[in-house]
Amino acid sequence: MKSPLLLAAIFAAAPSARAAAVAPPPAPVAHALQEDFVRVSESAKPAVVNIATVQEQEFRVVNPYFFFGEPEDLGGGRTFKQRTEGVGSGFIIDDQGHVLTNDHVVRDATEIRVTLTHPGGKDEILPGKVVGHDANLDIAVVQIHAKRAFPF
Repeated sequence: MKSPLLLAAIFAAAPSARAAAVAPPPAPVAHALQEDFVRVSESAKPAVVNIATVQEQEFRVVNPYFFFGEPEDLGGGRTFKQRTEGVGSGFIIDDQGHVLTNDHVVRDATEIRVTLTHPGGKDEILPGKVVGHDANLDIAVVQIHAKRAFPF
């Protein structure tokens, strides 16, 4: 059995230990951190883009009675096209219009549209082309073109 004096010491120390573990930072520090975050996000915002992709695939559906054998030889089945759309985000990394995004966003895309939002709120949609990617790192670089420098 624990001594009553030991239990009193444990309970006396516990509230202050819990309070120290979850206490928020002092208000001036938290406010300064918030202001720094706002400054960084405002300066980076013009370089953030939306990426919309289209992926078109063809596939063949074979009638069940052609299951055994080659359907091409028998003339059965139908070919269909499937259109899949996707979205993602990225950010412009240089004034030439190179956009860094995830590889899974643009992988096998047949069409890429990159949307830039200008300070007045007006959107500009530009076609994009994958110029490099690494599936293992899930990183891709998309190139957009315009007759001007891009924010980055």
